[in-house]
Amino acid sequence: MMKMMQKHNLTIKKLATIFVVLIAILSMGVVPSAQACTRLLYQQTIDSKPITGRSMDWFEFPDTKLWFFEKGIQRNGKAGDNSVEWKSKYDSIVNASYDLAMVDGINDQGLVVNLLVLASTNYGQPGGNKKNISLGGWGQYVLDNYKNVDETVACLTKNIPSSKKELGKATTCPTGVKDTPLHIVTANLGQLKDAGVIGDIPLSNDFNLSLHMALSDKTGNSAILEYVEGKLVVHQNKDYDVLTNDPIFEEQRAINTYWYNLYKPQILCEGLAGLSQSIPVPPVGFLPGSTNASDRFVRAKYYLDKMEEPNQEKIASMIIQQCGKPLDSTPPPSGAPIYDTSPKAAAPLSDDEARRNELAGVLGIVRNASDPIGLAITPDLSNPADLPAIIARLGTTQWRTVSNQDEDDLSYYFEYTRSPNVIWASMKDLQESTIDPEKKAKVLESSKIDLGSGKNKGLDHVVLVGNVSDQFKDKIPFDWNICTINTTAPECQTN
Repeated sequence: MMKMMQKHNLTIKKLATIFVVLIAILSMGVVPSAQACTRLLYQQTIDSKPITGRSMDWFEFPDTKLWFFEKGIQRNGKAGDNSVEWKSKYDSIVNASYDLAMVDGINDQGLVVNLLVLASTNYGQPGGNKKNISLGGWGQYVLDNYKNVDETVACLTKNIPSSKKELGKATTCPTGVKDTPLHIVTANLGQLKDAGVIGDIPLSNDFNLSLHMALSDKTGNSAILEYVEGKLVVHQNKDYDVLTNDPIFEEQRAINTYWYNLYKPQILCEGLAGLSQSIPVPPVGFLPGSTNASDRFVRAKYYLDKMEEPNQEKIASMIIQQCGKPLDSTPPPSGAPIYDTSPKAAAPLSDDEARRNELAGVLGIVRNASDPIGLAITPDLSNPADLPAIIARLGTTQWRTVSNQDEDDLSYYFEYTRSPNVIWASMKDLQESTIDPEKKAKVLESSKIDLGSGKNKGLDHVVLVGNVSDQFKDKIPFDWNICTINTTAPECQTN
């Protein structure tokens, strides 16, 4: 009787756990797909050069421009009298929206910054030893000042140790590198509409534009920076190679673990031979297919893991984890499914061909996590209370980017979803180009990206394809002054 009760209680606990996870997964549906950005970091082997890809979903074309900034630009956080100031140390290629915010980019050291919406962000209060910076300048501050993930994390957290969490190896902020603690200032959609920055977007005017940051560098190191309950929280690990939107990263990982347990490779713990050569085939399962953030996280992680080259160390670790010990040399059961990881005879690829395949593979995963143009949801008119959430799902993928972090060929690939072509800019080509010393910047205008929608309608736009570095033109850098938008922000009031 006692054993039956114990078994019954254990079953109830398992069902309760599953119920809680399912509720968490279903709750992700409240996050509108307008915020459906996805970032991933791919590195085939520990010695290969990484590639970072991402998508950007929004309700309208965000007047996207690609910029090249030379080092040596004097910058200001443009968030009131207490704004941080700095002088850029590195060249960078960046992607900016509405001439107001840098949202994506790479510097000449191979450091990549991706900024994605996180609605649950709380940037906290100003004051203390913190300096203000506009949300639109946060990512550029990182690319201008830091050369890799370790340095970025060490310097941004140096004077706010309570924020540290899941950091990588102990690293100190080098002498002479910016270590100013930052306070980020943003605006809500109503203020952006009133200023004429954005169109009539079907979200609440009170919705604050808030972002979390993903970092990656040429070693494959990765970090996620989020402001949770007013404090900067950092997750740093090479395995943190996927980021989407809400909920916070820690909760996304928990949801991904739930799905991984459904499709992870199942090891035959008895009688599998040839550990160095083979493991069983993973079972055929299913993946979540909606556009919400948690589903996109799971799909991106699944396909990213599939792209990685089989690694014997990972295989051995997986076997020990599931079986409790290394496998013996007993031959496998007759008919057991075997995944052979030994090298296959195939036509050798040149380094350039292999790299092109990797870049295409990353772009393919990003496309898999995208919302297609024309995506629509039939509203349930019988429940008017649901209409705001339904309308908010009408945002679709506007563009996708891939950053090639090969130090010998640093480049930034861009795919506008209304164009059949992929374009890219070469860091080397732009560095070697002639730039007006007074402007120290070049831009690829939105009129050459958006070929016929929004404010750039017309048939005379240049149809771009391939390397477009020579299409960048000298221009004074855009201004991310948030105080021209959020005029009531305490940080923007003159002392």
